[in-house]
Order: sequence, then C-alpha cells, then structure tokens
Amino acid sequence: MPSSPGLREAWRTWTSNWPGPGSRPAPLGPGAPPAERIVAFLDALSRLAAGNLTLLAAHERSCATDRHADPTYVRWHAHLETLIAQARPDLDATFVAHALLGMFDADMVRLLTQESGPGRFARSLRQLVGELLA
Repeated sequence: MPSSPGLREAWRTWTSNWPGPGSRPAPLGPGAPPAERIVAFLDALSRLAAGNLTLLAAHERSCATDRHADPTYVRWHAHLETLIAQARPDLDATFVAHALLGMFDADMVRLLTQESGPGRFARSLRQLVGELLA
C-alpha cells in the first residue's frame, strides 16, 4: 500500500474499480469460459494501467520491497491463477499468472503506449494470451 495519505486514497479508489472475479458480468465475471475471462480481465487491467501510469509507478516505488505481497496484487494473481488452471491445467498457473502480471510494470506500459497508444499494449497482450491458452 502506498505510504503517503493522498497516494493511499488514490490507490484505494483505483483498486476499488478492479475487474474482480464475480463482481462483473461475463466475460469478466462468471458465465464465460476461463480463457475469455482471462482476456477480459487483462484488457480491463490494461485500460486501468494505461490510464493511470503515474499512480501505478508511484505504487510500484512504495511497494518496492515486496509488491507481490500487496493485497491487490495477491487478489489479481489468485484470480488469474484460478482461471489459468481451469483453461490450461497442463501449465504452471502460478508462474503464468506472475508472468502476465509482471507485464504491467509501469515503465514497460509507458514505453509500449507512448508512441502508439494503449491499444498496442492491450493487443499484444491479447495475442500473447491467445497463443498461450491455445
């Protein structure tokens, strides 16, 4: 959790809009196949990240010692891990979930969206996930 009060409040607001399991209609929520839910989740997360790069970067700095223990990261990881295990039980779902979330590094998102906009990041991620889950 970010350390300054203003940043903490901004982070709470941002993460309260996270595309959580069961909290949205399909394809984000129940009712869609796991692979579709993964793509929808990552699309929503891509939009959140691209639209909030400064906040994402500040959060990364404040959690630098162990961002993987951050409650939001833990929740997102568990959601992805569950869906990946359902879609592709032959994969190491724990690793794949960490690898996919690792792509949401603020510097990487900024680099990939700076020249061609947020669509490139989302399209590329969608293509990667499509190949991974095929």
